[in-house]
Amino acid sequence: MTDSSDTPIVDDFVVHLVDVQTEARLHLGRLLEANGWRVKHYAAGAILLRALDRFTPGVVVSGKILTPRSVYPGVPVAPATPANALKLLLALKAQDPSLPFILYDDAITVKEAVHLMEEGAFTVIERPDFEALTRALTRAQSPNVTDYNETQQFLFGWQHLTERERAVAKYLARGMSNREIAETLGGLSPKTVQAHCSEIFKKTDCHGRVRVVKMMKALAGQQAMNVSS
Repeated sequence: MTDSSDTPIVDDFVVHLVDVQTEARLHLGRLLEANGWRVKHYAAGAILLRALDRFTPGVVVSGKILTPRSVYPGVPVAPATPANALKLLLALKAQDPSLPFILYDDAITVKEAVHLMEEGAFTVIERPDFEALTRALTRAQSPNVTDYNETQQFLFGWQHLTERERAVAKYLARGMSNREIAETLGGLSPKTVQAHCSEIFKKTDCHGRVRVVKMMKALAGQQAMNVSS
């Protein structure tokens, strides 16, 4: 059963869905519409930017447009790079800074996710976590409303991390790899760092590194906890 807090509350709020993979985009669009969201479809970022109505409240959800394996058959394209996501984000901010940008993808690294969020992305969600996407859409729709339960759940888990796990989590939030964290902390192997990451995920109920990064940034922004202590 869908929680009422995840139910859209603004009739003219539009999810601007951009993804070059037609089937994936249409499938996601149907799921969103079944959950009460209004959806507009775009096959490319450039099409979205040309068609965007700056007076329409909403959010941009970008999918496989940013990955190298997302191409139309027979249509040559330049190799995709992390810069493509940033270009779309910056172009969006220049045209309509009020529209939040959500990347919904399974092929982005933690460093790329951190960079995007530092440059103003609303959030980055690892596909296919549709529940997390709907929660993010609700937050984008009502930006002044904090997902209290979500942040408190993470904070509760944070309080149960060991000192070493907190240190790993802080470097994880900077987008560092297991090897980089091991070298920074000293005396650890990448395998040991991965074991610490697994404990962090379990204790904080985060399904992946990007999720940890996102929650730590949200809590730091709210001054709900001091991640540098």
